Amino acid sequence: DVDSIRASIIHVIRWGTHIVANLAIIITVILIKGCWQLLVFFICCIPILILISSLRKGMREKNRAYRIEMEKTTSKVVDMVDLIPVTKAHSVEEYEIKKMSKLLNKTAKSGYEIDFANNKFNTAVWLVVQCINVLCLLFIVYMAYNGYIRIGDITLYQTYFSRLLDNANSVLSFLPQIMAGAEAINSVAEILKSDQVEDNENKIKIKELRGEFVFEDVG
Repeated sequence: DVDSIRASIIHVIRWGTHIVANLAIIITVILIKGCWQLLVFFICCIPILILISSLRKGMREKNRAYRIEMEKTTSKVVDMVDLIPVTKAHSVEEYEIKKMSKLLNKTAKSGYEIDFANNKFNTAVWLVVQCINVLCLLFIVYMAYNGYIRIGDITLYQTYFSRLLDNANSVLSFLPQIMAGAEAINSVAEILKSDQVEDNENKIKIKELRGEFVFEDVG
């Protein structure tokens, strides 16, 4: 959980400020050039990107399921390590090995599902971005054909629009890492909010404990 939270914070700090600065610079340049139509077109494309981000719901559920599975697996592995002497004493090593193998395989399957969901999400975003780029190119050509912009500015505005989409794509790309971090924060919050805490207030402290064994009639 700590690693997930740390990775999410690094993504936000490292890429978030970079993306915001890029967007501000590009939008300012486009407005100075007077091509407000391109910004309108970009704003019209935002709902499409938001629609793609709706895949986050399924990813959030998978992240939650994987976190719960990992917590259970970690707890059972710790118990297994602690009870190794007991397991050997009762000669049930094979049973415990099969039990843990089944549990670990189930956890690994959940991890594969998380990876698959993340890859599907990124692929969908990439495909939509490429389609929007093509539409933008056609729109800019239409503007040049009707005299709204010069023919030489087609490449310039296409580059600006691609940069805008790349930044939006970057935000959507590291959303899975941010969601994993949010899920980790929820896990830590559950521990902090837990009511199952032993209350030691006003209890008598034991300063010394003594005991003895007495063997009677032992032959």
